[in-house]
Amino acid sequence: MTDGRADILIIGAGAVGLSAAVFLTSRFGFEGRVVVVDRDPQGARSQTVRSAASLRQQFSIAENIRLSREGLALMEDLKARHGAEGDIGFREGRYLVLCDAEDRDALARAVALQRMEGAATLFLDEGGLQDRFGWLRADGLCGSLGQGGEGWFDPWRLLSVLKREAVSAGATILGGAVRQLDIEAGRVTGALFEDGTRIAAGLTILCAGCHTPQLLERAGQRIAVEPVKRSVFSLATPDPVPEMPLVALPSGVWVRPEGAGYIAGWSPPDGDDPASDPDDDAPDTLLFEDRLWPLLAERIPAFERLKMTGAWAGHYDMNRIDQNALLGAVPWREGLLFACGFSGHGVQHALPMGRALAELALYGGFRSLDLSRLSPSRPEALTETGII
Repeated sequence: MTDGRADILIIGAGAVGLSAAVFLTSRFGFEGRVVVVDRDPQGARSQTVRSAASLRQQFSIAENIRLSREGLALMEDLKARHGAEGDIGFREGRYLVLCDAEDRDALARAVALQRMEGAATLFLDEGGLQDRFGWLRADGLCGSLGQGGEGWFDPWRLLSVLKREAVSAGATILGGAVRQLDIEAGRVTGALFEDGTRIAAGLTILCAGCHTPQLLERAGQRIAVEPVKRSVFSLATPDPVPEMPLVALPSGVWVRPEGAGYIAGWSPPDGDDPASDPDDDAPDTLLFEDRLWPLLAERIPAFERLKMTGAWAGHYDMNRIDQNALLGAVPWREGLLFACGFSGHGVQHALPMGRALAELALYGGFRSLDLSRLSPSRPEALTETGII
């Protein structure tokens, strides 16, 4: 790569970074030079494509519910704008989020908030669960069930659609690993790359996922965000469950239909969720035998003959304080915006998050959704309990 110049430099060509590029160039008509850089511009190792790529409206914070609803609307808009080329393969599917009796009140409050925000979520007690889902051992459980506006999609297609629109509107996408942010007189002025080249920029937008905390630390600021590995398992069973929603168990194990089989994973509690190397993509295959299979078979007897047919791994950029994104300007560094700490819901919120970054870049504030409570300098934790 050679030295260059950008009016706006976006570090990270995942779904959030490409969404920001799309809104800057195609939707908002910014005529300056927008450059997107990524160590893997083709996306082969992108955390976006390693995601389970599911969308839900069942969160405990209003902003996350709104982001999901806007995310779905913007996904539908891609198809309306681009026709078949904008189809990201969204498949309607419900979420069934289960909890033990001690968490009943918290779940009921979350359902009330979701309904107030327009989500069609139902609260089900043990009897209601058993009546609707005879294949589920529901003793001691209650749950929330989405009735629409939830499902899963193809993350590869999402990246491809965003990349095509951004490039066609004038954005430039380059390959290169950023070593550090360039800083002059307290202002971020671009980035230095591992090959020694530089790109100078009037504004830098940092959305490099699990690599964002490291780049911020090199610029003199630590954030409480760490990469944590998530293994996802492809499964098959001779006893399939008809019309099964995505099921999230109280243990943190989840499973959903995928093609002719299923995929499943586990979100462990904080004490059992150590930081990991963001470049370690090897799935923890022992986790299926030791953790997932027993817990799934306990609640879904049809899964007693479950078999693992494949696996992959990716990473969450986990916000250790409140499991919510950090979005906005950095008070101690002019010329820099960043988005990080999505804690597992970044891909489903990527489109409205990219739009929000573009609004901050061009207008200095939010024009669509008010996401000011996600500011990196928020005075208190904004805890999201719905982590899957």
